[in-house]
Amino acid sequence: SRRDLLRIDHPQFNHNAGMLAFGPDGYLYIGLGDGGGANDTAAGHGEIGNGQNLETVHGSILRLDPLAPAATPDSTDPVSANGAYRVAADNPFVGVDGVDEIFAYGFRNPYRFSFDQRSGALIVPDVGQNHVEEINFVRKGNNYGWNLKEGTFMFIPETGEVGGPLDDPSLTDPVAQYDHDEGIAVVGGYVSYGAETPGLWGKYVCGDFSRAFSTPDGRLFVADLFTGQIEELLIGRTGQPLGMFVKGFGQDRDGEIYLLASTALGPDRNSDTGVVMKIMTVPTDVRAVVTGETAGTDSAATGLAVFTPGPDEGMISYDLKVQGIENVTQAHIHVATEPGSNGGVAVWLYPPAPPAMVIPGEFTGLLQAGAFTAVDFVGPLAGMTMADLMTA
Repeated sequence: SRRDLLRIDHPQFNHNAGMLAFGPDGYLYIGLGDGGGANDTAAGHGEIGNGQNLETVHGSILRLDPLAPAATPDSTDPVSANGAYRVAADNPFVGVDGVDEIFAYGFRNPYRFSFDQRSGALIVPDVGQNHVEEINFVRKGNNYGWNLKEGTFMFIPETGEVGGPLDDPSLTDPVAQYDHDEGIAVVGGYVSYGAETPGLWGKYVCGDFSRAFSTPDGRLFVADLFTGQIEELLIGRTGQPLGMFVKGFGQDRDGEIYLLASTALGPDRNSDTGVVMKIMTVPTDVRAVVTGETAGTDSAATGLAVFTPGPDEGMISYDLKVQGIENVTQAHIHVATEPGSNGGVAVWLYPPAPPAMVIPGEFTGLLQAGAFTAVDFVGPLAGMTMADLMTA
């Protein structure tokens, strides 16, 4: 059933782009880089560069119907020049100068893009040359600037450097951008609509490949595409590094986002380091139900302990509530080798510090509310950090 739709000359090895995705209109969208090399000036890039040349498919987003024309005899879309597919009739350069397949142009390497799951908007990040990574809302017929601009800045093809901001109404600016102090190659993601990450709802989750090609040091970002604000999406409670190259993202039908990453720089048949990880919200607090049974006693008392990390993760506040506990003298966090076992005392909760304090008879209510830091650690955690507590 294989059919060749189109074959494209590729002047250099890089800037392949090549992502394919069906849009909400049913057409196939194809992202193509400028042909490779650097600055869009190498052999095969012409006098003005492929990004600005409407007579080549390089540096463009294409839009077409991949079905064999014979299978769609009633379609009003014109048949491609090679007869293998149809071109969307309302593509901006159908019937005028320019390649009919082009939907939008002026890109360097748009190798990951997506459609907003709710609005259908086409979101295309474009990997920059030496200075700026950008994210674009892409609309039919618009010119996104490469190689006249890198991000919102004038690009100088002769040197690969950027000048000041370039305000040209014929060129469409990105809706968000960041410089190479933050990364080296933007990796496009998706607008999040997942119920498991309510804080990300309606925001664009993406990433950067790595801080350097030699080291797996990718980063995750969340962007507000209506204000241009980009923030780093921290991993875990303490913001630990990803330690992997960011390769791509996925989204399920519920709007949840998945990260594709690896510690290997490129494809390696001898490596099994590639992973798919679901992005989820770290709970703002930790809750534990306390019973006498799990503590190894015959007590019928129960309780609820709620631990809430502070904004800087350096302090944890807590509430410890109990019902029906008799002659209580002390309560602690224990660090045990097995769940439910009674390991060594690591943090005093009631009282906040020794010595023990007896409450005679049966007690129900708030046993203790307080806070602790790593300075308060004793026993197996003495001299250790909050991160050690979280992983103990």
